[in-house]
Amino acid sequence: MTTQISAEALLLQLREDHANYVSYALTLNKKCMEIQTRRVYQTDDIRESIYKQLYKVVWPYSVGLRFLITELFHNARYAFQFPGTSDGTRRETIQYYELLLRNGLIYSTSSIVESGLRSVFRALYPEKPGTDSRFQKTILRPMLKNLEIDTESDQVSALKLLLEVRNCIHNNGVYLGWKREDLRIKYRGDNHTFTYGKSHRSAKREMLLSIIRDIESLFDLIFNKNKLKVLDYVPDVIANNSRDHSEKSPGSVHSS
Repeated sequence: MTTQISAEALLLQLREDHANYVSYALTLNKKCMEIQTRRVYQTDDIRESIYKQLYKVVWPYSVGLRFLITELFHNARYAFQFPGTSDGTRRETIQYYELLLRNGLIYSTSSIVESGLRSVFRALYPEKPGTDSRFQKTILRPMLKNLEIDTESDQVSALKLLLEVRNCIHNNGVYLGWKREDLRIKYRGDNHTFTYGKSHRSAKREMLLSIIRDIESLFDLIFNKNKLKVLDYVPDVIANNSRDHSEKSPGSVHSS
């Protein structure tokens, strides 16, 4: 039988997680500013914009945690607003509220990452639209092979794990892979098993932060490959919609 911690103990855990997410968000922001200072890319080049987008989802999540801890569920404020509520009810409400925040972080991050990788794919393969819905099979695997990136690395495993967790959200946490069989992903020495038809629990707060860090590292690795370095312009599909870029084509190579 699992022992439930108190609401105050849960808030203490959230305070620690909040500090870790704030620290990472500030690191991302510093990286964005350094890239901007160097002025190597256009602002809507995916090699710059991807880090901005990651920051814009990690930072709001950390703000949400802060608001949860200090405003919504502060002991005195909560007792005043909901007199007579039990500690167990308070704890469950904290858990549900944080889960809503975390699901938003998972979904937003996975969408940003998938869109960013499609942008890279279009730059590497200008003749292909890069819109196939079978992302891992038709976009990710060919691109990683082309760039000679180890598909069993922790960075790639982090991406796969995030995408599968995102898919579980569509089914209220239950894994329903299209192959109708179990899936195992090895990440940082641990096996994460997605059992068909069962709920999955890999997306804990501390694990999610590790996953996002590793995906950031995957983009670093991709952008440092020569096939990306020689490209003058790799437009971010999302940011590119708001500007006219007729002067440059996706995947254009440096003239020097």
